[in-house]
Amino acid sequence: MSSMSSIRHGPTDSAQIPLLHHHVDHTNRSTGLGRGGRATRGEEDENENLNKLSGSYTYNGFPRRIRSQYSRGKPLSITASPLVDRDRSILSWPMKMIGLALIVLSITWLYTVLSRPPVELKDGLGTWIAAEMELAESRILLNIGPVAGAEDGLVIASPSRGERHDLLDYFYTWTRDSALTISSLLPFFLPSSYLSPPSSSPTAGDGEVKDNATKVLYESLIQGYVASQASLQLVKTPSGSLMDGGLNEQKYEVDGTAFEGNWGRPQRDGPALRALAMIPYANYLLDRALPLDMQYVREHLHRSDQMKVPGMVIKNDLEEVAHDWWKGGFDLWEEVDGHHLFTLLVSLRALQAGTRLASRFDGTGAADYYKRQADLIEKSLPDFWIDKHGYWLSTLNHDAYKPIVEDSSSLSGASHLKLPQREWLDCSIPLSVIYAGNRSYTQRRPEKTNASVPDFALTDPDVLASLRMYIKSFDDMYGINKGRAWTDGWALRKYNEDIYDGVGTSEANPWYLCTYSTAHALYLAQATLPVKESSLWLQRDHRFEEALRRLGEVADNFMAIARRYAEKHDGRMSEQIGRVDGQPRGARDLTWSYASLLEAGRARMEAQKWSSKRTVPSRARKRCMADEVAQITPGGERESHNPVTRAVSRVRHNLTTGKLVNWLGSV
Repeated sequence: MSSMSSIRHGPTDSAQIPLLHHHVDHTNRSTGLGRGGRATRGEEDENENLNKLSGSYTYNGFPRRIRSQYSRGKPLSITASPLVDRDRSILSWPMKMIGLALIVLSITWLYTVLSRPPVELKDGLGTWIAAEMELAESRILLNIGPVAGAEDGLVIASPSRGERHDLLDYFYTWTRDSALTISSLLPFFLPSSYLSPPSSSPTAGDGEVKDNATKVLYESLIQGYVASQASLQLVKTPSGSLMDGGLNEQKYEVDGTAFEGNWGRPQRDGPALRALAMIPYANYLLDRALPLDMQYVREHLHRSDQMKVPGMVIKNDLEEVAHDWWKGGFDLWEEVDGHHLFTLLVSLRALQAGTRLASRFDGTGAADYYKRQADLIEKSLPDFWIDKHGYWLSTLNHDAYKPIVEDSSSLSGASHLKLPQREWLDCSIPLSVIYAGNRSYTQRRPEKTNASVPDFALTDPDVLASLRMYIKSFDDMYGINKGRAWTDGWALRKYNEDIYDGVGTSEANPWYLCTYSTAHALYLAQATLPVKESSLWLQRDHRFEEALRRLGEVADNFMAIARRYAEKHDGRMSEQIGRVDGQPRGARDLTWSYASLLEAGRARMEAQKWSSKRTVPSRARKRCMADEVAQITPGGERESHNPVTRAVSRVRHNLTTGKLVNWLGSV
């Protein structure tokens, strides 16, 4: 590809011209930052950062990412983005004045937001979720460098630094956690049509960004994340370097250097999740099609005429996934070396999204290769379905999983440790639904299994059954769930055999992220579940409508039990919830906990929106039935002209009313 014009893009939207981004003057960076960053500053300083807005500040491209120049007495300093050569700045004085005005407005807005009194959270679940989503956003932003004491753009897992005996040191940046966190922030900036997969962030203003000021400011945050990941990709780690497996390193020090300690490595879901977090932004820039947008994509995100290139973040991750997806590694809980359904599913989605991105550039070599590898992953997935169990296994041993690859000579014959004795039902099931679901596939492999290759949405009865069995595996397990049916909402942990209690090994506790993710998956089911054409609820089956309503209630119950314990601590969420007393356990202010709450809250809004569309007034029922006297496609499927029915019916798997009602119990 010889020029920028070779990139295919959509029309330029003059209303979306961005403010040129500004970054911290790195000559003023504080020194002496090691693993602990500001080593003597703890939780009290975080609260101080929320309220102390006096003094001079260096603008860092995002209103909550400002820091005081405490004793320097310097005026507000603004430095140009590294993306534009300072000697060749294209900014005119009017533009600079506009930028300065926006900075002042941003700081004023920040002060207003962060100085508001706490919201009273006693007006029902919906009110609490809305307030908690605001809190979650602010806590996430406090866990992103430089405010968090980390390098610019790095997302820390938690501010816990081992300062107490009951707090382990989580003051690192994990590739997985960071990517999922950035994915949870994308709906604040990107139209929903760009979010991938759609199920991960169901709503983002119905396809348009209503707050343009917030949109511009979040773009700088995203570009800070991109820059930080470009630097990490070049770090030599125990997993390797850019060219030989280093992208699968699980975590780094907060100053952007390698973590040298013993750990479960490699972890192959990281590059796939990072690509999925950034591809939507790349597509958005290609469609916005401003000259600097096109330059940014070509210099920092993707180009199809090379393989791995330093600084080309999306391209490097896609190449890593495409060439090594079939190799084993550790699971997302960092405990088991094998082949993992979640890792393969997100790898599949990343390659599918990468195929579409690469096809927007001249030449089809990369797109064709990504597509072939995605197809091979797809053909390998049924290995994880075991008929006698009736659910999707989260992990297979190296000897049990036989990936289908283009070059079989590349498969290793090395021996591996056997997996521990477990049911292999874990929280990766709802996470797979959220981050890798909502795609349709029709291939079947009857010679290996009766299960279809999954789209891994809860429109698939096998996935629905797997989620239910994961939930039910915690029956009568700990005190905070005592006396409650599972449909009343249980606090859930990673898996029922788990022994990690947040500090050591004993008996594990429920996790906020697993509880919220289960609610999230159920909301997605409520929004998308189809019915058989012979029992369309719109025509005659009130039980299915009632079951869908009940599905939303069950999801709310999972949100409510998490609320019960978060609310006791002003909405602050640790990694775990004490299984007996409900007290915080494990790392405090876990970033992933807040991100999972944000995602679940959006999924709830989307489910409610679809539920309102399904509620057809009785006077309109005959008209809808008339619309259902629809054309019959050559395959014998009904194609409705009614948009509500068409949306409900456009998925592959069908779930009968009876099966859904039985699954939920009496409704």
